[in-house]
Amino acid sequence: MRVLQKVENCIKDFSLLKKSEPVMVAYSGGKDSLMLCKLLNDIGYDVRAFIIDIGYNADWSLALENIKALGGNIQCEVIDKSYVSKNFPEIEEEVENYFKIVQQVYSKQGSISTTICTPCYNAKYVILKALGEKLGINRIAFGHHGTDAVTSLLKSYFMFEDRWTVGHEKFELKNIYNLVDSKAKLFSDKKVFEEKVKPTLEKLLEAEKISTNEAPLESKKGINIIRPFFYCREEEIKREIENMKFVPVKSECSYFYRKNLVETSREYIQFHLVNKFMSDDVFESMIGLIKISLTKAGSVKFDARKNRNKLLGDTYKNDGICAKKL
Repeated sequence: MRVLQKVENCIKDFSLLKKSEPVMVAYSGGKDSLMLCKLLNDIGYDVRAFIIDIGYNADWSLALENIKALGGNIQCEVIDKSYVSKNFPEIEEEVENYFKIVQQVYSKQGSISTTICTPCYNAKYVILKALGEKLGINRIAFGHHGTDAVTSLLKSYFMFEDRWTVGHEKFELKNIYNLVDSKAKLFSDKKVFEEKVKPTLEKLLEAEKISTNEAPLESKKGINIIRPFFYCREEEIKREIENMKFVPVKSECSYFYRKNLVETSREYIQFHLVNKFMSDDVFESMIGLIKISLTKAGSVKFDARKNRNKLLGDTYKNDGICAKKL
């Protein structure tokens, strides 16, 4: 099934968008958001693409050129701090605080205990929400795909297993790495997966012990974040972009600030399990599992991340730390 059909099915299954409805796309210039702009435009939606300039990429020319090359009537605009200050002074302080964290991470090259991802995402969301309210648009589409959703669920699962099955009272990356390595091959064969892993995942999902962070729909204070790529594997999107002969913008942050650091637990799960071992039929089974934990609208029934302390205990801290060598 082509990526376009999967996107259409996702939108239909969860009623993510109404016909011809305007939708904002959080556009970074990367392969996922570029393809999302194209497909939503091809389907017939009024696409408004916004590049949120966090301050570490001064040249957006390639991103803008690629949008024009897609054809159609996709509107695209770069939003930076000066735009926020002029048009949305009520959020300026909040956005500036997120920007400061981002700059801290860069200037200290990882010497503080955080990744750039959370403050970057939060800044983008706050700005896009303000834009949506101004334009009368209440749907923001992000390029998170099924690979992200599956990886997120597995992170939740491995943390729960590490805490309660293995019995570690404190979160340590090396323990997560070892646990992932010990189970990774179980995801390469559907029969083995269904015998050895799936029953446990089903029980934990039904008991509301684990969940994904990348559900198809996330409602937040009057505006909805949607993820139409929920059914798509990252490799599918990558192949589509390559077939179109597009050269997407490289990751905005390029992870240069972490070049001497270790992978986060989430990255390790994606690179060393999902991408390396997970077969396509197991991936489809994982998406099916996630769906049992969703409402009909596509949001999670239970947010394990927000309830992490309750689920894992106060001593089992995981704040995204990646600034230490193992």
